[in-house]
Amino acid sequence: MHNLADATGTIKVTERKDDRLWGGRFERAPNAGFDAFQGSFAFDRRLLPHELAVDRAWAKALQGVGILNAEEVRQTLAALDRIAVRAQKDKAWLDTSDAEDVHHFVEKALVEQLGALGWKLHTGRSRNELVATDFRLFVKEAAAQIKMAVAELAAAFVTLAKSNLHLPMAGMTHMQHAQPILLSHFLLAHAEAFLRDIPRLGSATSSADACPMGSGALAGCSFPIDRDAIAREPQNPVHLAAQIALARLMLARDDIAAARAIVDAMLQTKPVDDDVVAVRGQLSLKEQNPGAAVQDFLSIAAHQPANAAVYTLLAEAYLQNPFQAPITGIVTPEKTERCWQI
Repeated sequence: MHNLADATGTIKVTERKDDRLWGGRFERAPNAGFDAFQGSFAFDRRLLPHELAVDRAWAKALQGVGILNAEEVRQTLAALDRIAVRAQKDKAWLDTSDAEDVHHFVEKALVEQLGALGWKLHTGRSRNELVATDFRLFVKEAAAQIKMAVAELAAAFVTLAKSNLHLPMAGMTHMQHAQPILLSHFLLAHAEAFLRDIPRLGSATSSADACPMGSGALAGCSFPIDRDAIAREPQNPVHLAAQIALARLMLARDDIAAARAIVDAMLQTKPVDDDVVAVRGQLSLKEQNPGAAVQDFLSIAAHQPANAAVYTLLAEAYLQNPFQAPITGIVTPEKTERCWQI
């Protein structure tokens, strides 16, 4: 495949002899046994959501260097979205695919929809950097999901401990009875142990949080790709959801400093999600700053007027500072009081 510019400056793509991503100079097909051995789609298909995310970012980057025009980017992004939807709904499509790997699968699907335009997306990049980026995104999402599960588990331990505050039990050591303790302390000890896993998962996330795209097969890309723009592309919301769940757990444990650190980190991502704003408002209430909390809750209510939970939080803010001047328009103290009572 070669990219050639026509008289209008549009980059055209010459046809390939087949749909393989490698072996363009080979005259014969590879040995069938070897081909089956080196294929990886059976297990790297789990990287498909991340592959599509990287492809979207790369399409926009290619527009920035003149490889794709605006219409080609629009068509490519729409095709990638259709691939994502079909992959979720049609498991047999994945099960019966003869693709070599997840990169080959996406390219074949793009070419089926877009013709030669589907090949242009691979311009200036290598599967080396693709798999490195996909795997880093996979690690970040997996760590986020585990953090959410750990936070929920620790919260369950805390809830169970609160319902058994004065229940004694025998503490054990070396498989025999030792000192008398409380069941609540025993449960919280397990909660603390699991919570210590969260910073470890955070370290894994931080280690994976780098963008290899633009590094090419070995030593860079010949096009002036904006690598920073690629790295800033919106990523999977699972990581944000995990951070929100963790911040709420820290609030439940009255660990204000930890909650503040998590919230401040989330606020660095733009645009700021409403759930992050809500957590910041709840944190402000813990910090005895109802004025700041009201402003956060009102900003959510302004474009989510049917969100009853926001009015409940507003009621809590008003109750913490009943002398605050009434706010008219979106919500009134009377309205929030009724929601709070419900």
